[in-house]
Amino acid sequence: MPGRFGVRNMNVFQCRLDETAVTSAQIAEGLTEVIERNQDLNPRFATVLESMKAQRDAARQISEAMSELSDNVGTTSDAVKQVDESIADLREMASRLKQEISDEEQRLGLD
Repeated sequence: MPGRFGVRNMNVFQCRLDETAVTSAQIAEGLTEVIERNQDLNPRFATVLESMKAQRDAARQISEAMSELSDNVGTTSDAVKQVDESIADLREMASRLKQEISDEEQRLGLD
């Protein structure tokens, strides 16, 4: 009887080894598939990274352009104020000149 018990244990052990070998092969196949998919992702990640860098650069350029525009608006605003002041000065001078001409015409009796 001890001989049959040993053979039966060996058969059970062999079956478990076979099952383990099949399971290991399935796991290896699954890992290979995962590795292949990850390798396919690397170029995609690189493309996404490049796109993100391009968007970052574009955003930086837009920010710089907005800053320049803001500076130009300030400069234009200052120039408009100076023109307004010059127009006011010219109006005042024209008004005084009219008054002086009117005064001179009265003095000369030309009115």
